[in-house]
This record gives sequence, structure tokens and C-alpha cells, in this order.
Amino acid sequence: MRILNLKAKASKWTVYTDGASSGNPGPSGWGAVCLQNLGEELLSVLELGGGRDVATNNAMELQAVLEVLKILPTGLVEVAIYADATYVLKGVQAWLPQWQKQGWKTQTGTTPANLVQWQELAQLLQRTKENGIQLRWHKVGGHTGDALNDRADAIAVSFSKGHPVDLFQGEAKDYPIRFNRVSSTKSPPSGRRYPLYLSFVSGVLQEHATWPECKARVDGASGAKTKKILSDEEYENIVRGWKA
Repeated sequence: MRILNLKAKASKWTVYTDGASSGNPGPSGWGAVCLQNLGEELLSVLELGGGRDVATNNAMELQAVLEVLKILPTGLVEVAIYADATYVLKGVQAWLPQWQKQGWKTQTGTTPANLVQWQELAQLLQRTKENGIQLRWHKVGGHTGDALNDRADAIAVSFSKGHPVDLFQGEAKDYPIRFNRVSSTKSPPSGRRYPLYLSFVSGVLQEHATWPECKARVDGASGAKTKKILSDEEYENIVRGWKA
């Protein structure tokens, strides 16, 4: 896969991922749209996609994230990942740390679905941490008019149907899809609902709507941090301090 040389200058990526499966399991695909920024300047856009003959929707949602993490360049400061898949977001936030502590078993003693992918994700998260890259995970509503989420979905569906769309790799000014560049290239405008709980484990920041979700992620994790947040100002101050 040819990757833009321009991205080597980027300090931040903003990424939208999605997956699709016809039959679940059945013909399937994954898609990702990566915005590459230097500070607040949007430099370039990189689209990624692929497919399998047979897979589930959850497996493809997860594969999209894996493929992005595989190609992150050194020198990045932050990667914000937007996904509409609760499976991926809850997996990263709560399930994965527990599975690792329990010898890759669920609380009921069974093997997690898509185990090989989750194990690969754990390795990539560790590599990302070692490279000094801050990962932030965000939930986005599927099929709600978000242009970049819709594009990631269109890429995934096209591969699942065996008629993949052309993937864009180029300068931002040439990207044909219109979207709100302000909210995509800067810190997202706050749509947070307080109180909000933050956890910081192995260099990865996660947001949680409830304390039990937050606690489940940090239990037994060495050096973990948590904080109940009540305002945007407090959020920014805490995150800035944890990243320092």
C-alpha cells in the first residue's frame, strides 16, 4: 500500500473507522478515513479499505482499527479515533484489560470472539504507547449525517459487495468530500455530558459514562489514573496534566 510522504510531517491524525458484513457472517469489508494534521492545519487525507470473503460485522469493525494502528508513523503526538461500533469502543475501554488479566478469558471462562484480532490490538496499543502517541477514542452515531463516518461506511460496504470504491490519498484541498473541517481538525466541540469519568492506562486515555465502567478498566492495572470530571475546563486541565 502506498502511503503519502506528506503524513510524515503530521503531528495528529483524526480517524473514522467502520465495518460491514452481508449475512453477518458473510462477504465483508472495512474502511477508514484518516485526516493528517500539523497542529491545526489539515495537510492530507488518507483512505484505507479492505475485505474478506467471510467475516462478521464486529470482526470488520475491529479490523479497521487494526489497519490504522499498523501504519501510524513515528513522530505523531495524538490520534483521535471515531467509531460507531460499541463493540470496539467498549472492548478497548473495559473488556480488553480484563481479558488480559484473566489469561484471555471472559468472566465466564470462555474465549473472547475474534481473539486473534484482540491480541493483535493489544500489541499495537503497546507499540503506540512506546512511540509516545496519545490515543483518544470517541463514539460517533452511525448514519446520522456525519460525512466522514458515512464515507468510512461506504468504503466498508463497497468492499463487502466486491466493488471497492477508489481510495483517496492526497492533499486535503483535493479531497472531494465536504465536511466540517473545524470540528475535525481541532479538538471536537464539547458534546460531553457530565459527570464524566476518565481513565488513563498504559498511556491510553478513555472516557466513561459511569464509574463502574471506569473502575472495570483500571482494576489491577499498574499506574492507572482515574478522575471524575464536571466541566470542560476541568477535562482539558486533567488531560493536559496526564499527557505531560
